[in-house]
Amino acid sequence: MKSLLNKIPVITNQCRFNVFWNIFILIFILFSSIVISYRISFGLIRPDIYYWIIVFVFAMDVFLSFFMDIRIKYEVICDQRMIARNYLKTFFITDFLAFIPFFFLAFLIFGQQENKTFLHYFMLVLYGFPILKLYKIRHIFGEIQESLNFNPNVRRLIALGFWFIIGVNFIALGWCGIGASEKDRSFFDQYIRAIYWTLTTIATIGYGDYSPDKNSNLQIIYTIIVEIIGVGVFGYIIGNISLLIANIDMARAQFMKHMEEINVSMQSKNLPISIQNKVKNYYYYLWETRKGFDTGNLFTDLPHTLSTEILMHLNRDIIAKVSLFQHTDEIFIKEIVQLLEPVVFLPNDYIITQGEYGDCMYFLSSGEVEILIDNKVINKLGAGSPFGETALLKDEKRTASVKAVTYCDLYRLSKENFDKLRSKYPEFDENIKKIMAERQK
Repeated sequence: MKSLLNKIPVITNQCRFNVFWNIFILIFILFSSIVISYRISFGLIRPDIYYWIIVFVFAMDVFLSFFMDIRIKYEVICDQRMIARNYLKTFFITDFLAFIPFFFLAFLIFGQQENKTFLHYFMLVLYGFPILKLYKIRHIFGEIQESLNFNPNVRRLIALGFWFIIGVNFIALGWCGIGASEKDRSFFDQYIRAIYWTLTTIATIGYGDYSPDKNSNLQIIYTIIVEIIGVGVFGYIIGNISLLIANIDMARAQFMKHMEEINVSMQSKNLPISIQNKVKNYYYYLWETRKGFDTGNLFTDLPHTLSTEILMHLNRDIIAKVSLFQHTDEIFIKEIVQLLEPVVFLPNDYIITQGEYGDCMYFLSSGEVEILIDNKVINKLGAGSPFGETALLKDEKRTASVKAVTYCDLYRLSKENFDKLRSKYPEFDENIKKIMAERQK
């Protein structure tokens, strides 16, 4: 048996099944908590199909928890023994109590009990053990967020909705439990009207069509407590939900704030409208393509090996497009991606001007440029094309101009780094000379 368990692979946090299971168990805990508390409130406890579905699903969750990787501080643990040891120390006890059919065992021993007896209340408690799964909710939310990598504010908003539903359910059942509901109606009708009373009370609407019995101190006290809770909950929701929604897209909020500062600055300097529009277009292009982040400086504080790996990934498109990089040494690729500087040019911008001294060359990642000699278009280049190398090789002025036709993403390589690469990698030098020779034909 032990050898068979060892053959079961560890389910990683990024695995689709892990994501699916966590979302499923989250929804199932919400559903089962409502169903079980509803049945306890109205005395509808019995070991039927719904009870066994809950037992089966929670038993599956216990089994899978021994094979799902865990994160302890900064380290992801995939060793089954360490996973099991951690699970036994954290959620195993509550999960164990939630899935073992204690109620069914008591039902076999004592049978159906009459209401308001000690055994009856004891069996109600046993039937409610699966609700202990709520203890694991925070952990499940964290697992889902880490797997899907969505905004933490979205998680808080969903968690707020989850606990609000649970709270409304228990308050409504409490209202039924103190005898405030209409007894001549069916259990479900009583529950729906109790939900209605709870929401109107918490939201401080209070239509008055459902209210406590004036002769029942218990109902009046219960209403007072719910009203106090309701004021706090309602105030918390109103005070935080707008903030949570505003913070869902932090990047956009920061971008819009930055744009507002730029607009005020340009207007105070009385810049021409044409220049203001070019500045706005530039930043909106950055937002659409990079979400406003400078990818060149975003990972500078990472270790060298990790930052190089990220740069290799970020520059994979230009590496695949530029023929100059094809069939080159991996060491060369790793070095050049650290030397390339990402730049952006707007339509009609001159990237290179004929007659200026060359201090860099470019690699076109996306967009289209046109080559001009004496203001006449002689050629057009698309994504993956290098240009500007001639002036660097001959150490002379630019022989042509290069103008952006569309928005262009380019990578700039300075003359200093260009010369270093030529001296260190002869094959790179040969490829550069071949490209220059082909253009001169």
